[in-house]
Amino acid sequence: MIAPVRNESGHRLYTEEHVEILRWLISKINQGFTISQAVSLLENSALPMEKAEVLEGTW
Repeated sequence: MIAPVRNESGHRLYTEEHVEILRWLISKINQGFTISQAVSLLENSALPMEKAEVLEGTW
């Protein structure tokens, strides 16, 4: 799902999109979902608009 690139020193470089996805996943976990349930919710979002809302933090 999230595959950050690495710099020359081996550090992961996350995009703003990665950070927003991670924040959304953390919010779902805090609501009582397991990690796998939260990832499934994200991956199975039927509508592109829902994914856009997730990335924008409005979901």
